[in-house]
Amino acid sequence: MQSAVEYPQDEETRRQIPFASRYKVNSSGEIQIVDKDRIKQDLGCSPDRAERWAMGIWGLQFVNESIDIDEKFMDFQAPDAKEEFDYNPLKYGTHGSRKRA
Repeated sequence: MQSAVEYPQDEETRRQIPFASRYKVNSSGEIQIVDKDRIKQDLGCSPDRAERWAMGIWGLQFVNESIDIDEKFMDFQAPDAKEEFDYNPLKYGTHGSRKRA
């Protein structure tokens, strides 16, 4: 089941989205995203906020609304504030891992 996603309220993100979502069709008929250097040149900065928003929208397809968050994170232990924390959900799942030397 899909649900509507609100357009971001942040003005900078809203400004970046049209630049970051440009594409062209090549001679083989394939869709290609416009080169990031070109986007940076036209936008005047890197489209980081628009990219984060788009990745968040993409990631929503993996959200299982039936997960009980309290149970899922009951055994989660936050790292010591002095340690560097490496969070990679694709490698470690939702619990993360302390960075190894």
